[in-house]
Amino acid sequence: MVRILVVDDDSSVVVLLDRVLQAAGHGVITARTGAEAVFKLQAYAFEVLLVDKHLPDLHGGLLIDLARDLHPHIAVVLTTARTDPFHTRLSYDAFLPKPYLSLDAPGRAVDEALGRRRAASLGLRTAQESRWELAMYAAPAPVR
Repeated sequence: MVRILVVDDDSSVVVLLDRVLQAAGHGVITARTGAEAVFKLQAYAFEVLLVDKHLPDLHGGLLIDLARDLHPHIAVVLTTARTDPFHTRLSYDAFLPKPYLSLDAPGRAVDEALGRRRAASLGLRTAQESRWELAMYAAPAPVR
C-alpha cells in the first residue's frame, strides 16, 4: 500500500481522489490548504504527494520544495486546471491535468510518479526519458 497525501482546495476533487485512490488500494490522507499539508508532511511519512498547483495560502511549487526537504524520495504528482506553461519549471514526477479524463487517470499518474522516483533513486532513466534523450542526440544540428 502506497501512502499518498492529496492536497487540493476543491473539496469535490479531494473526495474524488480519495475514493478513487483508496479503491486502487492506496492509503490516502487529504489536506485542503498548504498549511494543513505542511503539518501532515511533518507528522507522517508519504511515498506520494498529489498536489494542486494553486492553493489559497501556498503555491504548489513551494509545497513541493518543502515536501522534498522533509521526504527527499517522495514522488510528486502535480495537478492543475490551468494551462499556463509555468508548471514545466516545477519539480514533479507526473502531471495530471484537470479535468480528469477517466477515473483511472489519477492512479496512472501515481504509478508514473513512483516509477520515475524509483528509477531516479537507482540512477536509471525511464523509457520516456531515454526516448527523449535519443531523439535529442539524433536530431540534426540547427543551421545558422
